[in-house]
Amino acid sequence: MRTRFVEIDVLRALAIVAMIIFHLVFDLDLFDVIEIDMQQTFWQGLALFVQIIFIVTTGITLVIASERGLRPRIVHAAKIFAFGMIITLVTSLLFPERAVVFGILHFMGVAIVLALPLLRFSMWNALLGAAIILATPWLAPLIQIDASGQPLDYFPLAPWFGVFLIGVAIGGAWYAKRAPGNIPGRGSEIASSIARHSLAIYLLHQPILVALIQIAKRMS
Repeated sequence: MRTRFVEIDVLRALAIVAMIIFHLVFDLDLFDVIEIDMQQTFWQGLALFVQIIFIVTTGITLVIASERGLRPRIVHAAKIFAFGMIITLVTSLLFPERAVVFGILHFMGVAIVLALPLLRFSMWNALLGAAIILATPWLAPLIQIDASGQPLDYFPLAPWFGVFLIGVAIGGAWYAKRAPGNIPGRGSEIASSIARHSLAIYLLHQPILVALIQIAKRMS
């Protein structure tokens, strides 16, 4: 089994746990089990934490995976985007007014492909990423995807591709030539297992949460 960078796995595992907590509370509010304002600073901050960690660590791992060659990374990006399209289909059927047109999986698939020719610039990607973030008010109208209404998930390229490139810069500066290593212990093993299956967890946790909530409502 390939040795992993345990700190990246721990960050991803924390983000996944935080994501599940956020979506559990969101679903409980959506299905009128509890009433809570998801626009509160705490919940918005938790969502932002999850988003930034996922996007930055994906940028880092894109650099780490450079040894695998170009084709596997493009295939991986296409797979992620395809899963995003499945989410588009499902949300269009279930929540037509809030359908996910360009959510985080769509974004990740596109961002990986866009970043591939930029990997050679290593730390300079931090400057480009910061420039994209700062230029968002001007860039957003030019490159935004039509996501009319209030989509359940929306990740425009500006500013999020800038955040992704900062992850690429961190990967180039810190991880490109660094040997990976594990920290022995049950905790690191659990974190690595969660991080390794992060895509599957992302895809499956919401249907499971919704099903459990509906079962609990019918039994109450």
